[in-house]
This record gives sequence, C-alpha cells and structure tokens, in this order.
Amino acid sequence: PYFSGHISEKEFWLNSLSDLWIDADYVNLREKLLNFYEPNQWMFALINSLRESHYKTALLSDQTNEWWPFLNQKYAISSYFDECIISSEVGHHKPEPEIYHIALQKLHSQPHASVFIDDLTHNLTPADDIGISTILYIDTTQLRKELITLNIQV
Repeated sequence: PYFSGHISEKEFWLNSLSDLWIDADYVNLREKLLNFYEPNQWMFALINSLRESHYKTALLSDQTNEWWPFLNQKYAISSYFDECIISSEVGHHKPEPEIYHIALQKLHSQPHASVFIDDLTHNLTPADDIGISTILYIDTTQLRKELITLNIQV
C-alpha cells in the first residue's frame, strides 16, 4: 500500500517495524535506506544511447511520494527518461497490469512495439501477457546483447 501511495510513510514504518518486532527510530532507518540507493551509471549511459537513437524511454518505478522526490533530486533520474511512471503517483505498482498500460499510454506506444526491462522475473510476466517484449536484467552487457537481438540499435 505504501508504494502505491495508499498509506503514509509513517504508517509504513510503524507497521513494518511492528511486524518485525523492531524497536527503532524509523527516521534514522529511512535515512540509511535512502543513502543506500545508488544509480547504475552504465544503465544511464545505455539509456542515453537509446534516446540518441530516437527510442522513447520510460522509468517504471515502485517508489513512494516521500522517497522519489529525494532520489530524483539527488541523482536527476528523470532527466534520463522521456517519462517517469512512479507507483505512488499513479496508484498502481508492479506487477499490477494497470501500471504497464499507463506506461504505454504515456509513451503513445503499442505493446508489440515496446520492450520492458526489469531485474525481477515476476514484474516481467504482466508485460509479457499484454504483448510487450521483456528482458530480465542481469547486467548492462547482457542487456545490450539482448536489445541487439531484438534489432534495437544501442
């Protein structure tokens, strides 16, 4: 519910810590977690290459109303993409089929002309079910090879 924007950050932390029987200051844990994030610079280079080849790109991220603005400002993530579909902003998260339809709509694209890349297999299934080509991300070298196999210029 938190990553879909249906509960507050405070509710998320209090519920999570209670479920795990952890007595800790969630503000401190939040700071540590946010500082743990670090973008993959090789992936940003690949995305830039795709955009230079005139492909539209979108970030489809399970992120929260509180975390996304912080991370986006710190790393300028949205500057690498044509569209950013953030789960908490649209009310759906991966692997809900609705979020993939939202991405297609924002990009003005059809499933057969799209590729969805994710590092979690269960997030690929709904995209594949609606006719989007999918790639399980392992590393940028493997991803580049698989994109070339799909005749995508990188």
